[in-house]
Amino acid sequence: MNEESRSSIGPTSFEDFVNHASASLLRTAYLITWNVPEAEDVVQEALLRVAARWNRVSTMEFPQAYARRVVVTHATEVSRKGNRHGGHFRGDTTETSDDVPDDRSEQPFALIDARSEILWLLAKLSRQQRAVLVLKYFEDMSESDVAATLSIPLGTVKSTSSRALERMRRALSDPSVDSLAQHRTIAPITRGS
Repeated sequence: MNEESRSSIGPTSFEDFVNHASASLLRTAYLITWNVPEAEDVVQEALLRVAARWNRVSTMEFPQAYARRVVVTHATEVSRKGNRHGGHFRGDTTETSDDVPDDRSEQPFALIDARSEILWLLAKLSRQQRAVLVLKYFEDMSESDVAATLSIPLGTVKSTSSRALERMRRALSDPSVDSLAQHRTIAPITRGS
């Protein structure tokens, strides 16, 4: 577990927990769903599920880790059932006026914008591949923690991670891609900065 999960031990109230954990949960949801409004919905649903079990969750050693697992599970379930915003992820995040979230929801993504090439490469992966890489590298979880969070075997985490990283390496070395910046479709996360 990373320090962020450890620091969430013993929040005094659900409201304190939400204030402490929301930005991290939203970042994780966004990196899996690749859609700000959908990520917000995933986190909201996860927090509702955590709230319903708060008496038990608040006594856990790592309540944020539990909430993260609920977020990841819900985000990947949405993928399997089809995105409620009109289909499966296609790597295109062009917004319409109906998709404009409030500016406060954009603040956690300011640092992500600086990593646009990584985001562009992540956009080309499946949701499961993204989930594995996000948990392993962005959330700094061990492979065994990733396996437990996603409820998949450790070998699947290793092979999925390896395949995803290889796919990203191939994209970086592809001579037909002169500049990732010319091809990326991740621009909407820069508004409000």
